[in-house]
Amino acid sequence: QCDWSSDVCSSDLDRHTRKQTWSEKKKPQGRWRSYTYKEIAARDKCSLDLFWLRDESLEDSANLPDPHILAQEIADDLRSALAQIEETYQQTLQTLGAALDTRDVATQSHSERVTQYALAIGRMMEMPQGDLTTLKRGVYLHDIGKIGIPDHILLKPGALTPEEYAIMKTHPHLGMQLISRIEFLKDAADIVYSHHERFDGSGYPRHLKGNQIVLGARVFGIVDTLDAMESTRPYRKALSFNTAREEI
Repeated sequence: QCDWSSDVCSSDLDRHTRKQTWSEKKKPQGRWRSYTYKEIAARDKCSLDLFWLRDESLEDSANLPDPHILAQEIADDLRSALAQIEETYQQTLQTLGAALDTRDVATQSHSERVTQYALAIGRMMEMPQGDLTTLKRGVYLHDIGKIGIPDHILLKPGALTPEEYAIMKTHPHLGMQLISRIEFLKDAADIVYSHHERFDGSGYPRHLKGNQIVLGARVFGIVDTLDAMESTRPYRKALSFNTAREEI
């Protein structure tokens, strides 16, 4: 804040005790204009955070923007930026899914189905929106670790050997390692890591049981079972939804 009549500049940082002399004697005309602390400090040794200086080249202060309009414009800009970020997140998910689809063509439709089933259950359980978002991301990317499984194992038409099956069982850990490096997917990493755990502790890789398994992975266990029962397998035909639901 500058008192042009007395040529004194008082710091906003310590306005009660500190005053320093401003070098200019002439009081300029025009509208107040803002300068940063660094700009003022470079001109004189005033320790200000923000300073208003008159500028003859600017129009009358009546033309300043309405603060309410300015606040609305800022809010609109923030909403637009958040929408762009969310769109970027969605594109990242789709890109990761597409990367896996190039390895295993059956994965995409399966991932989309179980994601929709999981969200339906999550909404019926009245999960908070943030938990639903984590559930969606974790379920959609549950098999992302298969990117690291060799083709001769991942795409083998027949039964896996014990050695091959041991390698296949590493995909939950590989997937967790992959998406935990992506900031907005970190919360979903535990679903990916635990999606092959079983409620009785017979799953893998950590042999968790009951409530030791994160809720999103428990929901996945149900919807994955449903989708498997509704899908045709070499050894049986697909079951109807009602039959699958009754068995579950």
